[in-house]
Amino acid sequence: RFGLSLDAIAAENLQKTEYLFKGKDGSFDVDFPANERFPQTVELQFEADGRRTLSVSADGKPVGDALTDNAYEDDGYRFHDAFHLAYMTRLGWSPVMRKLLSCKRKSDPTTDEVEDGARARALEEDIAILVLSQSEPAEGVPALFSDRSEVPFWLLENIKKMTDNLEVRVRSVMDWEDAIAQGYIIFDQLRAHGGGIVRCDLKGKTLSFQAL
Repeated sequence: RFGLSLDAIAAENLQKTEYLFKGKDGSFDVDFPANERFPQTVELQFEADGRRTLSVSADGKPVGDALTDNAYEDDGYRFHDAFHLAYMTRLGWSPVMRKLLSCKRKSDPTTDEVEDGARARALEEDIAILVLSQSEPAEGVPALFSDRSEVPFWLLENIKKMTDNLEVRVRSVMDWEDAIAQGYIIFDQLRAHGGGIVRCDLKGKTLSFQAL
């Protein structure tokens, strides 16, 4: 009656299913030199320098600059590196952490410029701020998005659109949902303890927290 093909409907449903649930797995840097790959395991220490100033280090060496919330209210933004660590660990993608951990893929100028460059880092920071602004975590209360079922589809779909010209486009909507929830679990723990140690296992795709 409507001129629709069941074959075409089935094919489009399969594409939608893959988009939602079946992203491609695998490392984005496996073919690069060892010093241009993410470490398989990394441990970062978040330590307060003051009530609202935070320093991050790995093996005693600073990882980026000291952070504050850069806001009038205490919204926990200084702990937002938890999101970058979750993207790195769960998605195998984080231009921000590539720069901070000194593993940019400089042996390929195009990859270095497009995937690991300033624009990609700015995009990742935008995603982290977008996610943080939508959850509005209150101090002492678990963040809404630490429950993956609470992450709205419109947010995930917009993140997919924002990253559709980068290597991370092959990860599914559910991959992003999981990464955001895992990031918030670590974010909640860091905020509750005013810092701590975050261990990332990229091979097992797990993050864990230990209080200082």
